[in-house]
Amino acid sequence: MENRAQAIEAQVRSAVEATNKTGLLRKETLSVLIRATHSASNVLKALAADNIQYLFQDFPEQEEQAINAIYDLCEDQDQQIRIQGYKAISRISRIERRLVKRNADVLLQLLQSDEPGEVSVVKSALLEHLEMDRKGTLSVLHDQLTSVDCDMDEEERAMRERLRSLVSSFLTNDAFGSLDPESLVGVVPYLSLAEAEHIVHKLPESLSKQLLQALLERVTTTLGSSFSRTRPELELAQNFVLEQRMTGPLELLRYYRDHLTKTTFLDQLTQPDREWLLGKLASVLSFVQRSPSDQELLQTQWGVVAACPYLLEVWCALPTTNLH
Repeated sequence: MENRAQAIEAQVRSAVEATNKTGLLRKETLSVLIRATHSASNVLKALAADNIQYLFQDFPEQEEQAINAIYDLCEDQDQQIRIQGYKAISRISRIERRLVKRNADVLLQLLQSDEPGEVSVVKSALLEHLEMDRKGTLSVLHDQLTSVDCDMDEEERAMRERLRSLVSSFLTNDAFGSLDPESLVGVVPYLSLAEAEHIVHKLPESLSKQLLQALLERVTTTLGSSFSRTRPELELAQNFVLEQRMTGPLELLRYYRDHLTKTTFLDQLTQPDREWLLGKLASVLSFVQRSPSDQELLQTQWGVVAACPYLLEVWCALPTTNLH
């Protein structure tokens, strides 16, 4: 086996150095390397992982086989070979950029490994893919964060939720410093509540308006389900405005007017939930009174009150109500 490995290694060196890029030597060597990924020899598998990158691009008819051979290395029984496979994915992406999105999707699946050392290598490979094609790789990450398909069975849903959690953690922690803040705002609607709370404090103030919109989008996604899901999301958005004062209250007040104060919506809530929501609105209206000269705010708050008869009690209870 050692002699065979040495012979193949010599053949690979000759093929890599060959001036005829589409010649028979290079083509046959690529076939040898593809077969090597399924051999019993880890030496040959490692040789394939290191060298397929130099040959696959010149032979379109063998390209798919070569790519799948590298993917097979990522599922090898030997951990070191799997790691070689992860690194090989990045190498072929650098050579053939149209593979970046496809390979990024494969790497995302590999985040589910139970071996911390392997996960670390996969994360490094994903960061490399973000460097190669930020937009394309982000689109793959984004796709994994979207809602779980209701047609999935319980096992599939559990796997998808786990992967979704791994991807969001990667974005908000490992990839945070590699991404522009605008890109991170775009994924806020799809993060877990804890991750959204975490990222709110890390993004620049210049993006506060966009971030509030993302937080309100999170609220919207909960409105068709239990109000117990809505409460913490609304708390997060409201604290962003009233407590942290990262941006003005106008958009938050408009959101109450357009989504949370319709009679049809309030009638669906239990009495405790309705009282809680109106109490939150009272806090917003009280906060708005600090800017009595802002005509747009004044018009919006009157629009909120006019939207639903329940709110008249809230409005009248405010000690600083401006009736002009």
